[in-house]
Amino acid sequence: MANTPMLCNHMLAAESLISGFLSCEILPLDRRIAGRRMGLIRGIDLSGLNDPDAAKQLAARCFQQGLLIERVRRRDTMSKIQAPLTIAHDLLIIKESIADYLSALQEG
Repeated sequence: MANTPMLCNHMLAAESLISGFLSCEILPLDRRIAGRRMGLIRGIDLSGLNDPDAAKQLAARCFQQGLLIERVRRRDTMSKIQAPLTIAHDLLIIKESIADYLSALQEG
C-alpha cells in the first residue's frame, strides 16, 4: 500500500490532463459536442450532432489506430474516457478521429 499516494497522484494528474484536453482541444472542434463528467471518468457527448452513429464512427476510427474507447448512454451517443497509462497519445487519436468525422460530415 506504500504506492497508494503515488497512484492517486498519477490518477489526479491524468484526470487533469484529460479534463484540460477535452476543454481546450475537443469541445472547440464543434459547438454541438459536450463534455460530461462522473468522478474520474470523462465523456465526449456526441448526441448534439444528431447522428446516432457518430460515437460508433468515432470508436471505429480510434480502433483503427489501436485505441479502444467505450460507447455509453442509452443510444451509445457518448464516448467514455478513463485515465490509461499512455494518455497523451490516446488523446491525440481521439481528437484526430473526431476531426476526421467532422470533416467527412462537411464533405458529404
